[in-house]
Amino acid sequence: MNYKKVLKYILVFVILIGAGYLGYSFLNRPVEVSYINPSKEDFNETVLGSGRVIPKDYVILSPEVSAKITRINIREGDYVNRGQALASLDSSSVDNRIREINASINSANASYESIVSTNYDLAEKERLRLELELENLKREKDRYEILLKEGAIPEVEFTKLEDQFAILEKRLESAKITELSLSQNGTEAKKALSSVSQSRASLQSARSDYSKYTIISPISGTVVKLNSSAGEVVQTGQTIFEIADISEKYAYVEVDEKNITKISLGQKAYIYPSSNPDIAVESYVTKISNLVDKETGTVPIEVAIPPESLDLFLIDLSVTVELVINENKDALVLNASYILAEDGKTYILTEEEGIAKKLEITARGTGAKRIISGNISSSTMVLDPQEINENDKIKIKGEP
Repeated sequence: MNYKKVLKYILVFVILIGAGYLGYSFLNRPVEVSYINPSKEDFNETVLGSGRVIPKDYVILSPEVSAKITRINIREGDYVNRGQALASLDSSSVDNRIREINASINSANASYESIVSTNYDLAEKERLRLELELENLKREKDRYEILLKEGAIPEVEFTKLEDQFAILEKRLESAKITELSLSQNGTEAKKALSSVSQSRASLQSARSDYSKYTIISPISGTVVKLNSSAGEVVQTGQTIFEIADISEKYAYVEVDEKNITKISLGQKAYIYPSSNPDIAVESYVTKISNLVDKETGTVPIEVAIPPESLDLFLIDLSVTVELVINENKDALVLNASYILAEDGKTYILTEEEGIAKKLEITARGTGAKRIISGNISSSTMVLDPQEINENDKIKIKGEP
């Protein structure tokens, strides 16, 4: 027998057995895991909402006409009063229009005055002259009629006079119509007066347009944005100024509709920048919308920002609001990240004879911490579920 060959086989077998044992030991070694203990503390159950900071009032000012900016009276950051002129636009086109309309009004007035005075007087005199002429001709016609009956004149002479009388009657009727049309209530006078009224209406419209060439602040507040400069041509609707009344600020947040019945006006709340929960300030609910946003399933609410904290909350800053629904004294509290939810139940992981085991508990609230109850106390070691799974063999970090 080749003893060297047998020894070699034995050596390989021993090595394989040792490797297998080491592998098994490696795969079954305890997982080191960290833990925390629930804490006893005064704790508020809250409903969370997120949103942004809005001012008491906010306006965007845009021109109603396209024109060049001739002057800007303020700078960004200035405080302005309601009714204050902020900027002027080039109004030369409307200036010319107003001059033309004034000239048109003067002309229309002159035409009306001419109609109701000079032209009417002439028409009246013409009517009186024709009435007198017709009266004289009628007497002559009556005389001719007598002479015709006596045979003193031929019939052709009488017929000629009758024709003259008929023509004169028509001229008189026309003169009366002309005189009536030129009276103050006549058609010609009304046309002229209508022209005057139309010109005056055009002047009023032009003056109204003229006001569009001055940008006026509709509120008192701070100029938070100035988007244009003097000499620039701006278009209708283009934003020039943004003005905010920042004497008051509010957190405008969206709350899930399923929680809105837990919220009421005046309810205590804590506000903080979403990026920095450490500077939370206490406040209260000032407004609750009557409508649910169908797309998001949320209800807008407003929470006042305390006057002493206004400088901490810039306009449009992203904020988180914790709306207090219950205040609990000396409650057992646990970080939410250590709580598991499955099949409508809540659990934690604890250590039992070196194995990670689930322990069913009750958890209340929302946010980073929850109030817990059940077979648990402030001395219970709650394992980090991010590091292990149920039934893992474990070793508590820091223990021998």
